[in-house]
Amino acid sequence: MGFWGTFVVHRDQRLLADLLPDVAAEADLGLCYDGVSGGWQVTRVHAGYDELPPGFLAELRDLTAAPVLAADVMDSDAALVTALGLDAPGWQAWLQLDGAIGHLEPPPSPFTEDGTYLGDGWCDPDYERHADEVRARILAETPGGTVAAAAAIGWAHEAGLQPGTLEDVTAALQGHEVFVEDLFYLLINRLGIATDEVELPERLSVHEHLLGLLGRKLTAIAVTAHQPVRGEQLVFDDMFDICLCFEGAPTVTACACGGEFSLARQPDDDRTGICEQHGDASTPQALAAAVGRQLTDAAVISGRYVPTHAGVVLRFGDQDCFIAAIDGQWTVVEGSTPPPELMEAIGPDRHNELHIRSWLAD
Repeated sequence: MGFWGTFVVHRDQRLLADLLPDVAAEADLGLCYDGVSGGWQVTRVHAGYDELPPGFLAELRDLTAAPVLAADVMDSDAALVTALGLDAPGWQAWLQLDGAIGHLEPPPSPFTEDGTYLGDGWCDPDYERHADEVRARILAETPGGTVAAAAAIGWAHEAGLQPGTLEDVTAALQGHEVFVEDLFYLLINRLGIATDEVELPERLSVHEHLLGLLGRKLTAIAVTAHQPVRGEQLVFDDMFDICLCFEGAPTVTACACGGEFSLARQPDDDRTGICEQHGDASTPQALAAAVGRQLTDAAVISGRYVPTHAGVVLRFGDQDCFIAAIDGQWTVVEGSTPPPELMEAIGPDRHNELHIRSWLAD
C-alpha cells in the first residue's frame, strides 16, 4: 500500500504546524526537509489535499510572503502538483497521470453477474474509451509537458530559486517512478529546491538496529526524559525514553512518544550507566539484571496483521526481557511473552497487537 496524502513546500523559519494549526489539527505532519536552498521546508501531511482546510495553500503563501507548492499523492501512483506564486500565476501539473486514472475513475470488476472471473487480461472496451476521454479532459484543463514546465520555471524564478532548463523540468514532469514521491522530489530539485544535496541522518529499522547489537555486551541502561527534535509530533509528550548502552556501539534509545515503538542511535553517546527511577520502579530493574551480559538474540514485537511496532524482546543468554510500549505506557518485564496483566488491560480485541516475530539469530 502506497502513501495517500500531501507534500507541502514552503519557505519560512516557522514550521507548517505553527503557521497553519488547523492543518496540524486535521492530520499528522512529518518534517521531511528543513532549511533547504535558503530556508525551504518539505512537510509530509497524512491527509489528501481536499481533506485539508479550504484555501490553506493560499493562506500559507500569504503568511510566508513567498511562493508555495503542494503535491496531492494518490497511493504513491500519481500526484497532482499545485503551486501558487505572489505575482506570477499559479500552475498545476500531474505526475504520472495514467496512475491516477484508476483512482479517479475506478475500472469495472472483472467478474460477471454470476461471479465468473473474466481473466487477468480482460478489459472493458467501454471503460478504456471512457478512461481516454477522462485523460484528455484532464490534460485540456491541466496541461503538462513544456506548458507546465514553463509555468513551473516562472514560479521558481519568482521564488528566488535557480531552476534547471525547460528540458530538465519537462523531463521530470513526464518521468515515471515506482513511487511517485521520487518523481516529486526530482521535480522540486529541478526547480532549485535541492533536497538531493541534504545528507539525512541514517535511519535504521528496529530489525536493523537489533542485528547490529547481537553479540555485544549491555553495559548500562538509563531512563531519560524525551528530547523532541524540530518538527517532531508527539502523541505521548510525557512518555520517557529508555537508553541502552552496548559495548562498542552507539547508545540506542527506545522511544514511543510518537505513538509507535522505535529505536534510534543517540547523537551524543552517553555511557554514564545511570538509571533514573521514573514511574514504575520495576521498569529499570527488569533490564538492570541484564547489564554485563551479552545480547544473544532478539525479536520484534509488532501487530500480527498490521506491521506497527510495539516493542522488542531481548535475550541475554538464558534471560529474556520483554519491552513494549502500549498506549503511552512502558511494560518492561522479564520473560519473552506479554505479561497476563498487560493482555488483560488491553483486552482480547487487541491481543494481535503484541505478536512476537521470529528470533533474529535463528
